[in-house]
Amino acid sequence: MADEKAPEQQAPQKSSSSLVKVLLIGGASILIPAISAIVVFLFVLKPMLVDNSDATSATAVDASDAIPATAVIVKFDETQATVITQKADAPSPLLIYQLAMSCSDSDVSAVIESKKEYFTALINKIHRNRTRTELNDPGVQEALLRQVKNEANQLLKKLSPGIKGTILEAMYLKYTIVDL
Repeated sequence: MADEKAPEQQAPQKSSSSLVKVLLIGGASILIPAISAIVVFLFVLKPMLVDNSDATSATAVDASDAIPATAVIVKFDETQATVITQKADAPSPLLIYQLAMSCSDSDVSAVIESKKEYFTALINKIHRNRTRTELNDPGVQEALLRQVKNEANQLLKKLSPGIKGTILEAMYLKYTIVDL
């Protein structure tokens, strides 16, 4: 009789231990993804959302990018440059552009106006011998403007070493590629 009771007592223990295993596995399969989602939200998504709104407000009010009230614009004449084509027998398109520079003060604009030929030659050199795909790319257009600004600031320091101001920005007033 003792032998008969022992298997009956073991059977309910097996079913209760399998029930506990099912509950643990089910609870873990629900809790682990939920906790992971909360952690990802708190440490990944929330900082990205908070930093993004701070970055837009910081760039809108960034003092280093602000153009001072003393800034003076110097316009250059409309110019043409030949665009390189891949077909040797086809006529080359023309890049027609006009550039302007924003100067930090009137002293810088006076130097640029008096030595305008140097700056015009610099601008023409930068825009010459470019392919159509290069000139159509907005990233290349911005790179050309940055290069004009940097090289014009270097030329300004060479032409007038004691000047305190700089060229703040170069910008296109006209930018067109014309097929002939």
